[in-house]
Amino acid sequence: MSELTLPKSWTTIKLREIGTWRGGGTPSKSNPAFWTNGTIPWVSPKDMKQPRLSTAQDLITEAAVESSATNLIPAGSVLLVTRSGILAHSLPVAVSLVPVALNQDIKALTPHDITDAEYLRLVFQCFERDILNTCRKGGTTVHSIEFPALQEFTIPLPPLAEQKRIVAKIEELFSELEAGEESLRAARRQLGVYRQSLLKQAFEGKLTETWRAENPDKLESPAQLLARIQAARQARYEQQLKEWEVALHEWESGGKTGKKPSRPSLAEPTKLTAGSWEIPRNWTWTNLGMLKLFSLYGPRFSSDDYSAEGVCVLRTSDIGESGKVNLETAPRLRLSKSEFFQYHCKKGDLLITRTGSLGTLAVFNDDVEAIPGAYLIHYRLASAEYATYLYHFLKGPVGQTALTGGGAGVGRPNLNAPTIEAIPIPFCSLPEQQEIVRLLDEQFE
Repeated sequence: MSELTLPKSWTTIKLREIGTWRGGGTPSKSNPAFWTNGTIPWVSPKDMKQPRLSTAQDLITEAAVESSATNLIPAGSVLLVTRSGILAHSLPVAVSLVPVALNQDIKALTPHDITDAEYLRLVFQCFERDILNTCRKGGTTVHSIEFPALQEFTIPLPPLAEQKRIVAKIEELFSELEAGEESLRAARRQLGVYRQSLLKQAFEGKLTETWRAENPDKLESPAQLLARIQAARQARYEQQLKEWEVALHEWESGGKTGKKPSRPSLAEPTKLTAGSWEIPRNWTWTNLGMLKLFSLYGPRFSSDDYSAEGVCVLRTSDIGESGKVNLETAPRLRLSKSEFFQYHCKKGDLLITRTGSLGTLAVFNDDVEAIPGAYLIHYRLASAEYATYLYHFLKGPVGQTALTGGGAGVGRPNLNAPTIEAIPIPFCSLPEQQEIVRLLDEQFE
């Protein structure tokens, strides 16, 4: 125990002096008389998850107590795990409300009349780090508390009446904290519902209903919207061809090392289908298959190929709920220029998880060289300006239902590009998209 300034009526005492310590043991599993129709809780570390114990997962008979190494511990004793892997992080402690038996990994302290068991439990929690630092012995997989050192550990001890007042006050404060935590959880749930409701309104056109009435000159007809998408796809494809020609020239002049850059192609758009709700007359239905320039599955590399330098490899774990990419956790990989050209991410590219955490996605928006990992589908859009709008739609209730419910496979569902690209997406003019994104970001802030 660290040096403390105590009130005059308080004292300090070593744990060996404060009560009677007992250990436990395991009755023979091969003797049914020890286990069949047992009524005595036999406590092991797996039961030490609550502050007060009145039962255990295993029950033993009186014959087991009489004829084995375990002991019957009276109610009102403090139980302490002294051998378990969990001691690497915490010190489980509980008060027994009924007589119990123990296994060999737990010690029991039955306090003298001068000490309240609940006060002792709180003291053990208070000085958990000190006890672990001074009394714990580490092993490869299992940690243990050195009992002689534990017995010499010193704790503060107020008069019994004050111990009870301390326990009552702490319980009162803990109740207030638990009520506050539940209020926070309820608020978080309500915010989640509000967020999904707001996203639903946004892509039904309700969020920008007033904006459309005030900005008729910024609206386009469905035919104009579809024509604009096609023109954007064609313009970006032609730009991609120019970039490929540069990459091909560099590959040839560099001795043709690495894989030859593949000539890009412009795939046919996915067939359009309408969604299940009504959209404003100035909007149209589209999908990712129409809005994309291309999509590709992230390449698979072995973790043995990772290095301290090179381009970032973005994994599912590097994409947060906010849609931001965590570049600090992403591993790195050395790639040739031609390989990087084949897979590299550009600002405004959409990254969607295709296995594992379905429904997770991000918009790449960083000034670093990066490629998608194997569990991502990489989308380059006809225009990078569509990216945040699409991100919000896919994070909304319709998009999430389609992504999380579109996986196939046993155990670890997988999404494929055709499934994602067929999801109906409501589409409006770029100025209205920007207004929707602005309003959503404003509300989410």
